[in-house]
Amino acid sequence: MRIRSALLATVLFPGPVLHAQSFQLTYGGANLQDAVAIVSDAAGHTSLVREVFQNGDKVRIRVLRTDLQGQNQQWFDVAIPGACFVQDAAASGNGNITLCGSCIAPGRSDQDALIAEISPTGAVLWIWTSNAQGTQEELRGLQPTTDGGFIACGSWRGNADSDALLVRVDAGGNLLWQNHYGTAASESTEAVAPDNDGYLVAGRIAGFSGDADGYVLRVGNDGSEQWWQGWGGIKDEMLYGIARAGSDFIMAGYTDSYGPGSGSQHVRSVYLLAMNAAGDTLWTRTIGNIAQAGAAQDIQLAANGDLLLAGQAGNNHATDGMVMRLSPTGQQIWMRTYDLGGEDVLHHLGVLPDGGFIAAGRSFGQQGAQAVMVRKNSAGN
Repeated sequence: MRIRSALLATVLFPGPVLHAQSFQLTYGGANLQDAVAIVSDAAGHTSLVREVFQNGDKVRIRVLRTDLQGQNQQWFDVAIPGACFVQDAAASGNGNITLCGSCIAPGRSDQDALIAEISPTGAVLWIWTSNAQGTQEELRGLQPTTDGGFIACGSWRGNADSDALLVRVDAGGNLLWQNHYGTAASESTEAVAPDNDGYLVAGRIAGFSGDADGYVLRVGNDGSEQWWQGWGGIKDEMLYGIARAGSDFIMAGYTDSYGPGSGSQHVRSVYLLAMNAAGDTLWTRTIGNIAQAGAAQDIQLAANGDLLLAGQAGNNHATDGMVMRLSPTGQQIWMRTYDLGGEDVLHHLGVLPDGGFIAAGRSFGQQGAQAVMVRKNSAGN
Protein backbone atom coordinates (compact mmCIF):
# COMPACT_ATOMS: atom_id res chain seq x y z
CA MET A 1 0.00 0.00 0.00
CA ARG A 2 0.12 3.02 -0.41
CA ILE A 3 0.20 6.89 -1.22
CA ARG A 4 3.16 8.87 -2.34
CA SER A 5 3.28 12.55 -3.24
CA ALA A 6 5.29 13.87 -6.17
CA LEU A 7 7.75 15.49 -3.79
CA LEU A 8 8.30 12.35 -1.75
CA ALA A 9 8.21 9.76 -4.50
CA THR A 10 11.90 10.24 -5.26
CA VAL A 11 14.35 8.57 -2.90
CA LEU A 12 17.04 11.11 -2.04
CA PHE A 13 20.66 9.94 -1.98
CA PRO A 14 23.36 12.16 -0.51
CA GLY A 15 26.48 12.57 -2.62
CA PRO A 16 26.96 10.93 -6.03
CA VAL A 17 24.28 8.67 -7.45
CA LEU A 18 25.25 5.02 -7.10
CA HIS A 19 24.06 2.49 -9.68
CA ALA A 20 23.27 -1.16 -9.09
CA GLN A 21 22.46 -4.11 -11.29
CA SER A 22 18.92 -5.47 -11.51
CA PHE A 23 17.89 -8.29 -9.18
CA GLN A 24 14.86 -10.09 -7.74
CA LEU A 25 15.52 -11.92 -4.49
CA THR A 26 13.64 -13.61 -1.65
CA TYR A 27 14.49 -13.42 2.05
CA GLY A 28 13.33 -15.20 5.18
CA GLY A 29 13.23 -18.41 7.10
CA ALA A 30 10.80 -20.81 8.68
CA ASN A 31 8.24 -18.17 9.68
CA LEU A 32 6.00 -16.14 7.34
CA GLN A 33 7.64 -12.91 6.15
CA ASP A 34 6.01 -10.09 4.19
CA ALA A 35 7.97 -6.94 3.18
CA VAL A 36 5.39 -4.15 3.28
CA ALA A 37 7.60 -1.10 2.67
CA ILE A 38 11.11 -0.18 1.54
CA VAL A 39 13.36 2.84 2.10
CA SER A 40 16.62 3.31 0.18
CA ASP A 41 19.77 5.38 0.64
CA ALA A 42 23.21 5.64 -0.97
CA ALA A 43 24.46 2.48 0.77
CA GLY A 44 21.53 0.09 0.40
CA HIS A 45 17.89 -0.80 1.00
CA THR A 46 15.88 -1.18 4.21
CA SER A 47 12.65 -3.22 4.18
CA LEU A 48 10.03 -3.27 6.92
CA VAL A 49 8.89 -6.87 7.33
CA ARG A 50 5.81 -8.26 9.06
CA GLU A 51 6.68 -11.70 10.43
CA VAL A 52 4.14 -14.25 11.65
CA PHE A 53 5.30 -17.35 13.48
CA GLN A 54 4.06 -20.54 11.83
CA ASN A 55 1.87 -21.57 14.75
CA GLY A 56 0.28 -18.11 14.64
CA ASP A 57 1.05 -17.28 18.27
CA LYS A 58 3.35 -14.32 17.57
CA VAL A 59 3.51 -11.41 15.15
CA ARG A 60 6.46 -9.01 15.13
CA ILE A 61 8.11 -6.26 13.12
CA ARG A 62 11.56 -6.87 11.65
CA VAL A 63 14.00 -4.73 9.68
CA LEU A 64 15.84 -6.25 6.70
CA ARG A 65 18.90 -4.30 5.59
CA THR A 66 20.86 -5.11 2.40
CA ASP A 67 23.46 -3.44 0.20
CA LEU A 68 22.54 -1.91 -3.16
CA GLN A 69 22.69 -5.35 -4.82
CA GLY A 70 20.30 -6.90 -2.32
CA GLN A 71 23.15 -8.85 -0.70
CA ASN A 72 24.81 -8.93 2.73
CA GLN A 73 21.46 -9.11 4.47
CA GLN A 74 21.11 -8.15 8.12
CA TRP A 75 17.99 -8.69 10.22
CA PHE A 76 16.98 -6.60 13.24
CA ASP A 77 13.98 -6.95 15.56
CA VAL A 78 11.82 -3.96 16.49
CA ALA A 79 11.20 -4.38 20.22
CA ILE A 80 7.59 -3.24 20.78
CA PRO A 81 5.61 -5.26 23.36
CA GLY A 82 2.69 -7.38 22.21
CA ALA A 83 1.68 -8.52 18.74
CA CYS A 84 2.73 -5.83 16.24
CA PHE A 85 1.66 -5.45 12.61
CA VAL A 86 3.58 -3.08 10.32
CA GLN A 87 1.70 -1.79 7.25
CA ASP A 88 3.73 1.12 5.82
CA ALA A 89 6.88 3.17 6.42
CA ALA A 90 8.71 6.26 5.20
CA ALA A 91 12.09 7.90 5.66
CA SER A 92 12.05 10.26 8.64
CA GLY A 93 14.42 12.75 7.01
CA ASN A 94 17.07 12.30 9.70
CA GLY A 95 18.46 8.92 8.70
CA ASN A 96 15.77 7.04 10.63
CA ILE A 97 12.50 5.39 9.54
CA THR A 98 8.92 6.02 10.68
CA LEU A 99 6.44 3.15 10.46
CA CYS A 100 2.73 2.69 11.03
CA GLY A 101 0.42 -0.24 11.69
CA SER A 102 -1.20 -1.62 14.82
CA CYS A 103 -0.38 -3.51 17.97
CA ILE A 104 -2.21 -5.73 20.45
CA ALA A 105 -0.87 -4.90 23.89
CA PRO A 106 -0.05 -7.76 26.29
CA GLY A 107 -3.20 -8.97 28.07
CA ARG A 108 -5.59 -7.37 25.56
CA SER A 109 -7.36 -8.55 22.40
CA ASP A 110 -8.14 -5.22 20.71
CA GLN A 111 -5.80 -3.45 18.27
CA ASP A 112 -4.36 0.00 18.87
CA ALA A 113 -3.15 2.27 16.07
CA LEU A 114 0.65 2.46 16.01
CA ILE A 115 3.19 5.01 14.75
CA ALA A 116 6.87 4.66 15.70
CA GLU A 117 10.24 6.00 14.66
CA ILE A 118 13.07 3.49 14.57
CA SER A 119 16.77 3.55 13.76
CA PRO A 120 18.10 1.60 10.73
CA THR A 121 18.92 -1.22 13.17
CA GLY A 122 15.41 -1.37 14.62
CA ALA A 123 15.92 0.58 17.88
CA VAL A 124 12.68 2.29 18.91
CA LEU A 125 13.27 6.06 19.21
CA TRP A 126 9.69 7.05 19.96
CA ILE A 127 6.29 5.41 19.80
CA TRP A 128 2.67 6.57 19.72
CA THR A 129 -0.33 4.27 20.12
CA SER A 130 -4.02 5.11 20.37
CA ASN A 131 -4.28 3.07 23.60
CA ALA A 132 -8.08 2.95 23.29
CA GLN A 133 -9.53 -0.13 24.96
CA GLY A 134 -12.78 -1.43 23.52
CA THR A 135 -12.22 -0.17 19.96
CA GLN A 136 -10.17 -1.47 17.04
CA GLU A 137 -7.76 0.91 15.28
CA GLU A 138 -5.31 0.18 12.49
CA LEU A 139 -3.11 2.45 10.37
CA ARG A 140 -2.27 1.32 6.84
CA GLY A 141 -0.82 4.35 5.05
CA LEU A 142 1.75 6.94 6.14
CA GLN A 143 3.18 10.15 4.65
CA PRO A 144 5.61 12.79 5.94
CA THR A 145 4.31 16.34 6.27
CA THR A 146 6.19 19.52 5.40
CA ASP A 147 6.86 20.36 9.07
CA GLY A 148 8.68 17.08 9.71
CA GLY A 149 5.69 15.27 11.19
CA PHE A 150 3.50 12.52 9.77
CA ILE A 151 -0.07 11.88 8.68
CA ALA A 152 -1.38 8.30 8.80
CA CYS A 153 -4.67 6.74 7.70
CA GLY A 154 -6.48 3.49 8.36
CA SER A 155 -9.66 2.33 10.05
CA TRP A 156 -11.49 2.74 13.36
CA ARG A 157 -14.15 0.32 14.60
CA GLY A 158 -16.26 0.96 17.66
CA ASN A 159 -19.35 -1.01 16.64
CA ALA A 160 -20.58 -3.11 13.72
CA ASP A 161 -19.13 -0.96 10.93
CA SER A 162 -15.74 0.70 10.57
CA ASP A 163 -14.87 4.35 9.86
CA ALA A 164 -11.92 5.95 8.11
CA LEU A 165 -9.23 7.01 10.59
CA LEU A 166 -6.67 9.83 10.32
CA VAL A 167 -3.89 10.50 12.83
CA ARG A 168 -1.53 13.50 12.73
CA VAL A 169 1.67 13.53 14.82
CA ASP A 170 4.61 15.93 14.99
CA ALA A 171 8.27 15.07 14.39
CA GLY A 172 8.63 13.75 17.95
CA GLY A 173 5.57 11.51 17.80
CA ASN A 174 3.31 13.83 19.81
CA LEU A 175 -0.35 13.63 18.80
CA LEU A 176 -1.67 16.77 17.11
CA TRP A 177 -5.12 15.39 16.25
CA GLN A 178 -6.98 12.22 15.37
CA ASN A 179 -10.42 11.85 13.81
CA HIS A 180 -12.59 9.13 12.37
CA TYR A 181 -15.01 9.69 9.52
CA GLY A 182 -17.91 7.53 8.46
CA THR A 183 -21.47 6.89 7.37
CA ALA A 184 -23.89 4.05 7.96
CA ALA A 185 -21.70 2.04 5.59
CA SER A 186 -18.24 0.68 6.46
CA GLU A 187 -15.18 2.74 5.46
CA SER A 188 -11.47 1.93 5.59
CA THR A 189 -8.51 3.78 4.10
CA GLU A 190 -5.18 2.66 2.65
CA ALA A 191 -3.36 5.82 1.55
CA VAL A 192 -3.10 9.52 2.29
CA ALA A 193 -1.46 12.37 0.36
CA PRO A 194 -0.92 15.93 1.63
CA ASP A 195 -1.00 19.25 -0.18
CA ASN A 196 -0.81 22.81 1.15
CA ASP A 197 -4.48 22.90 2.20
CA GLY A 198 -5.12 19.45 3.61
CA TYR A 199 -5.12 15.76 2.82
CA LEU A 200 -6.69 13.41 0.28
CA VAL A 201 -7.37 9.88 1.53
CA ALA A 202 -8.31 6.77 -0.46
CA GLY A 203 -9.62 3.29 0.35
CA ARG A 204 -12.97 1.54 0.17
CA ILE A 205 -16.57 1.88 1.32
CA ALA A 206 -18.84 -1.16 1.68
CA GLY A 207 -22.60 -1.26 2.22
CA PHE A 208 -25.03 -3.93 3.30
CA SER A 209 -25.06 -5.49 -0.19
CA GLY A 210 -21.53 -6.79 0.40
CA ASP A 211 -20.03 -5.00 -2.60
CA ALA A 212 -17.39 -2.31 -2.05
CA ASP A 213 -16.62 0.89 -3.94
CA GLY A 214 -13.52 3.02 -4.04
CA TYR A 215 -13.65 5.71 -1.33
CA VAL A 216 -12.09 9.18 -1.50
CA LEU A 217 -12.09 11.55 1.49
CA ARG A 218 -10.88 15.16 1.65
CA VAL A 219 -10.03 16.88 4.95
CA GLY A 220 -8.44 20.20 5.87
CA ASN A 221 -5.14 20.71 7.67
CA ASP A 222 -6.98 20.54 11.01
CA GLY A 223 -8.68 17.25 10.09
CA SER A 224 -12.11 18.76 9.40
CA GLU A 225 -14.05 16.80 6.77
CA GLN A 226 -14.66 18.70 3.52
CA TRP A 227 -16.17 16.05 1.24
CA TRP A 228 -16.16 12.37 0.34
CA GLN A 229 -17.05 10.34 -2.74
CA GLY A 230 -17.65 6.69 -3.59
CA TRP A 231 -16.55 5.30 -6.96
CA GLY A 232 -17.54 1.96 -8.43
CA GLY A 233 -19.80 -0.32 -10.39
CA ILE A 234 -21.91 -3.38 -9.68
CA LYS A 235 -19.01 -5.32 -8.12
CA ASP A 236 -15.95 -4.47 -6.04
CA GLU A 237 -13.52 -1.59 -6.37
CA MET A 238 -10.60 -0.73 -4.10
CA LEU A 239 -8.13 2.18 -4.03
CA TYR A 240 -4.71 1.39 -2.53
CA GLY A 241 -2.39 4.24 -3.50
CA ILE A 242 -2.15 7.93 -4.39
CA ALA A 243 0.47 9.89 -6.30
CA ARG A 244 0.29 13.69 -6.24
CA ALA A 245 1.22 15.51 -9.45
CA GLY A 246 1.18 19.24 -8.81
CA SER A 247 -2.31 20.10 -7.55
CA ASP A 248 -3.84 16.85 -8.83
CA PHE A 249 -4.03 13.35 -7.36
CA ILE A 250 -3.93 9.99 -9.18
CA MET A 251 -5.28 7.00 -7.28
CA ALA A 252 -4.69 3.34 -8.16
CA GLY A 253 -6.20 0.03 -7.13
CA TYR A 254 -8.44 -2.51 -8.83
CA THR A 255 -11.92 -2.96 -10.26
CA ASP A 256 -14.11 -6.04 -10.69
CA SER A 257 -16.88 -4.04 -12.41
CA TYR A 258 -15.11 -2.76 -15.52
CA GLY A 259 -12.41 -3.86 -17.93
CA PRO A 260 -12.28 -6.86 -20.27
CA GLY A 261 -14.88 -9.55 -19.94
CA SER A 262 -18.25 -10.74 -21.13
CA GLY A 263 -21.47 -9.16 -19.91
CA SER A 264 -21.38 -8.69 -16.14
CA GLN A 265 -18.31 -10.93 -15.76
CA HIS A 266 -15.14 -8.86 -15.76
CA VAL A 267 -11.54 -9.83 -15.13
CA ARG A 268 -10.08 -7.96 -12.15
CA SER A 269 -8.17 -5.02 -13.64
CA VAL A 270 -6.01 -2.11 -12.59
CA TYR A 271 -8.20 0.92 -11.86
CA LEU A 272 -6.97 4.53 -11.98
CA LEU A 273 -8.83 7.66 -10.90
CA ALA A 274 -7.46 11.21 -11.23
CA MET A 275 -9.07 14.19 -9.52
CA ASN A 276 -8.25 17.58 -8.07
CA ALA A 277 -8.54 18.71 -4.46
CA ALA A 278 -12.10 19.93 -5.04
CA GLY A 279 -13.19 16.41 -6.03
CA ASP A 280 -13.58 17.11 -9.75
CA THR A 281 -12.79 14.04 -11.84
CA LEU A 282 -10.02 14.60 -14.39
CA TRP A 283 -9.92 11.12 -15.91
CA THR A 284 -10.39 7.44 -15.12
CA ARG A 285 -8.66 4.43 -16.63
CA THR A 286 -9.10 0.67 -16.53
CA ILE A 287 -6.17 -1.51 -17.66
CA GLY A 288 -6.91 -5.21 -17.95
CA ASN A 289 -6.12 -8.46 -19.71
CA ILE A 290 -8.85 -11.02 -20.43
CA ALA A 291 -6.40 -13.87 -19.67
CA GLN A 292 -4.86 -12.45 -16.51
CA ALA A 293 -6.26 -10.54 -13.54
CA GLY A 294 -4.34 -7.51 -12.32
CA ALA A 295 -4.36 -5.12 -9.37
CA ALA A 296 -2.23 -2.17 -8.23
CA GLN A 297 -1.14 -1.74 -4.60
CA ASP A 298 1.12 1.31 -4.95
CA ILE A 299 1.59 4.23 -7.31
CA GLN A 300 4.56 6.60 -7.56
CA LEU A 301 5.48 9.57 -9.73
CA ALA A 302 8.68 9.28 -11.79
CA ALA A 303 10.97 12.27 -12.34
CA ASN A 304 9.62 12.84 -15.87
CA GLY A 305 5.97 12.76 -14.74
CA ASP A 306 5.27 9.14 -15.71
CA LEU A 307 3.42 6.92 -13.25
CA LEU A 308 4.88 3.69 -11.84
CA LEU A 309 2.50 1.10 -10.38
CA ALA A 310 3.31 -2.00 -8.32
CA GLY A 311 1.01 -4.91 -7.55
CA GLN A 312 0.29 -8.37 -8.90
CA ALA A 313 -0.92 -10.12 -12.04
CA GLY A 314 -2.26 -13.64 -12.51
CA ASN A 315 -5.18 -15.89 -11.71
CA ASN A 316 -6.23 -17.70 -8.54
CA HIS A 317 -3.07 -18.46 -6.53
CA ALA A 318 -0.72 -18.34 -9.55
CA THR A 319 0.25 -14.67 -9.40
CA ASP A 320 3.46 -12.79 -10.19
CA GLY A 321 4.73 -9.47 -8.92
CA MET A 322 3.78 -6.72 -11.38
CA VAL A 323 5.15 -3.25 -12.20
CA MET A 324 3.60 -0.99 -14.83
CA ARG A 325 4.77 2.30 -16.32
CA LEU A 326 2.11 4.74 -17.53
CA SER A 327 2.02 8.18 -19.10
CA PRO A 328 0.86 11.09 -16.89
CA THR A 329 -2.70 10.48 -18.18
CA GLY A 330 -2.68 6.75 -17.52
CA GLN A 331 -1.76 5.33 -20.93
CA GLN A 332 0.24 2.11 -20.57
CA ILE A 333 3.88 2.35 -21.69
CA TRP A 334 4.96 -1.09 -20.48
CA MET A 335 4.04 -3.79 -17.99
CA ARG A 336 6.46 -6.33 -16.49
CA THR A 337 5.71 -9.38 -14.38
CA TYR A 338 8.24 -11.03 -12.09
CA ASP A 339 7.99 -14.70 -11.13
CA LEU A 340 9.33 -14.72 -7.60
CA GLY A 341 8.55 -18.33 -6.75
CA GLY A 342 4.89 -18.67 -5.86
CA GLU A 343 1.87 -16.52 -5.10
CA ASP A 344 3.66 -13.19 -5.55
CA VAL A 345 2.70 -9.57 -4.87
CA LEU A 346 4.59 -6.27 -4.72
CA HIS A 347 3.19 -3.91 -2.08
CA HIS A 348 5.46 -0.87 -2.22
CA LEU A 349 7.64 0.77 -4.84
CA GLY A 350 10.34 3.45 -4.61
CA VAL A 351 11.69 5.42 -7.57
CA LEU A 352 15.50 5.52 -7.63
CA PRO A 353 17.70 8.45 -8.76
CA ASP A 354 18.98 6.57 -11.84
CA GLY A 355 15.41 6.18 -13.13
CA GLY A 356 14.96 2.60 -11.98
CA PHE A 357 12.91 1.34 -9.07
CA ILE A 358 13.04 -0.89 -6.01
CA ALA A 359 9.92 -2.75 -4.87
CA ALA A 360 9.10 -4.86 -1.81
CA GLY A 361 6.54 -7.58 -1.31
CA ARG A 362 5.94 -11.26 -0.66
CA SER A 363 6.19 -14.62 -2.38
CA PHE A 364 4.30 -17.65 -1.13
CA GLY A 365 6.05 -20.84 -2.18
CA GLN A 366 7.23 -24.19 -0.83
CA GLN A 367 8.90 -22.54 2.18
CA GLY A 368 5.80 -20.49 2.99
CA ALA A 369 5.70 -16.72 2.71
CA GLN A 370 9.02 -14.95 2.20
CA ALA A 371 9.93 -11.29 1.80
CA VAL A 372 10.97 -10.21 -1.68
CA MET A 373 12.82 -7.28 -3.24
CA VAL A 374 12.81 -6.42 -6.96
CA ARG A 375 15.29 -3.89 -8.32
CA LYS A 376 15.00 -3.02 -12.05
CA ASN A 377 15.96 -0.26 -14.46
CA SER A 378 13.66 2.41 -15.96
CA ALA A 379 12.41 -0.07 -18.59
CA GLY A 380 11.52 -2.65 -15.92
CA ASN A 381 14.36 -5.00 -16.91
